Amino acid sequence: ELKKGIEEDILKRKTDTAQRAFEDAVLEALCEKVEGEIPDCMYDSKAKENVDSFAQRVSQQGLDLDTYLMYMGMDKATFEQQMRERAVNDVKLDLALEKIIAAEEIKPTDEAIAAEYQKMADMYQIELERLKTIVPETTVAGELAKQDAIKLIVDSAVVKPAEEAAPAERPPRKALNNPPGGVPYSKQQSNHFFAEKGTLNHGFSTVYHRTDQSRRALL
Repeated sequence: ELKKGIEEDILKRKTDTAQRAFEDAVLEALCEKVEGEIPDCMYDSKAKENVDSFAQRVSQQGLDLDTYLMYMGMDKATFEQQMRERAVNDVKLDLALEKIIAAEEIKPTDEAIAAEYQKMADMYQIELERLKTIVPETTVAGELAKQDAIKLIVDSAVVKPAEEAAPAERPPRKALNNPPGGVPYSKQQSNHFFAEKGTLNHGFSTVYHRTDQSRRALL
């Protein structure tokens, strides 16, 4: 029984890792579909949000950001540059998801919103009504809609073997992984909404297929 349990646990971990890698590749492909000029101020704003969110997460471990970076042997300029690079993908992903949400008319139910509030209240050990005064319902609804849009994207995605994929015209985008020390970046300031992305190491390329409505929305 013990051996069987260990084997099942290992299999589950491998499956979860592969699924996260697949989702990461799908979202990366989606970001590359976003075209047009995006104002630098949007990247700057998202980068600041990422820095502030990361600092908040570090503070929950009893450290300020400067002390954490000192322990990790990283200067603040390098850290902020990493956050700026991450912000580019974040902004592109948000814009793409907004288009898909609108095209597919994705809207979370009242029950889903209530369940998410309760989940947050339990996670952060905070009174439900107080939480609602801190996190607006529009924020919760917006993040749930993004989750649904991501699920739609991933469920609609297919893969092609690497040898069938068109040759890359440019080097692959630099992976945006967690920083040294194991404190993960937050996808959003409310860090419970998105699981962190991993690095794709599989021998295939991802081809993203949207519905006709979503495809037109991204053109």
